[in-house]
Amino acid sequence: MRKIIITALNLIPLWEQLSEMISLSNLHIFLKDINKLLEHVNWNNLKKYSQLLDSNIKSFDFEQLPIQIKEFEKFIFYVQNKL
Repeated sequence: MRKIIITALNLIPLWEQLSEMISLSNLHIFLKDINKLLEHVNWNNLKKYSQLLDSNIKSFDFEQLPIQIKEFEKFIFYVQNKL
């Protein structure tokens, strides 16, 4: 479980970068890292988040992407509360 929490917390620096400036390269890395985490946890809300993020990236929905990136914060709070 600790490894999973560490993996989740490792997403924070990239998320912070994306919160300041959206980069397609960083979005793809962020999505890939979320999907790696999902290989170890069965967290439906995060899976839905990942699927929506993937869809928004593929459709270049630059209106929704900043909103969705901001929403990742709730996952961070959840993981931090598990520490």
